[in-house]
Amino acid sequence: MKIKIICGTCGKTSEKEFGEINRQIRQGRKTFFCDLHCAAEYNNKNRRAEVVNKICPVCKNVFQTSLNRYEKDFCSRGCASKGSMSEERRLAQSLGGIKSQEKFPADIFEIQRILKIREAWKYTALKSFFEEHKIEHDFESIVGNYIFDLLLFDKKILIEFDGPYHNGKQKVTDSKKTEEAENLGWKVFRIITNPNQIIPVESVMKII
Repeated sequence: MKIKIICGTCGKTSEKEFGEINRQIRQGRKTFFCDLHCAAEYNNKNRRAEVVNKICPVCKNVFQTSLNRYEKDFCSRGCASKGSMSEERRLAQSLGGIKSQEKFPADIFEIQRILKIREAWKYTALKSFFEEHKIEHDFESIVGNYIFDLLLFDKKILIEFDGPYHNGKQKVTDSKKTEEAENLGWKVFRIITNPNQIIPVESVMKII
């Protein structure tokens, strides 16, 4: 005995054995096909992951990615590299450098050189603003025995852009940095920022 079915891919009507269709219904199937070609086309189409627009957390550009196991969080390898440098990793490297400089003071200049290259992407907006308004500044600048995120020469100000890791033991190190800088005549400000984003100009406007 045969019954008519409507193909879930091409929409054509065809006849299939009642027993086979009934068996598939009991197994939970709700869509039927006129031949193997239409069945394969339907399955392949439904396996394709949906493509969505996302905003890169680093550069803020919009990019497309598939909603599957290959889904991307960043628009490029460059942004992925920047975004993967978490504040915890940055802290570990910085503290490691600070501990090293206590034994080998010359190392601080190599640490500064690395930080200036590695962290430059975060300061692009601030750099443009300072240059446009002719504000003398320096990023990853050495003051005493420590490296500070931003130095403003004319205002004698130091600014630290702190991520969420600045608690617990890190507060002790932050206090030492602040104390030493203040003893040298600097004012120290701390601003909470997102570690994976370019630092906005608005974050420092009230200070400067």
